[in-house]
Amino acid sequence: MDSSSDYSSSWDAAHEDPEAAIVGHWPDGTAITEAQLRAPADPRELTSDRRRVQREQRWARRRSRMTRGLRSLGSPRGVIATLLAAALLAASLVGALGAVR
Repeated sequence: MDSSSDYSSSWDAAHEDPEAAIVGHWPDGTAITEAQLRAPADPRELTSDRRRVQREQRWARRRSRMTRGLRSLGSPRGVIATLLAAALLAASLVGALGAVR
């Protein structure tokens, strides 16, 4: 396929229909048209996309925080802290039950 003929065919298509002008190709080979490249005239059209992106970012931050917390609990220092907290809780329960009797 000659690149000059490809260029001329897209040039002709651009003059016929400016919305159908091919400005590039995605890695899978599908064409990117001028209409897909252009931003919307009203910015409010992007509100749902912005909300979706912000929701995805929020969940990514939550997952990373939870992963960090679980990873720190699995460390030797976290295991010792958990055991000491359990021992302190048990001692306080025994003291509280002794005071009740």
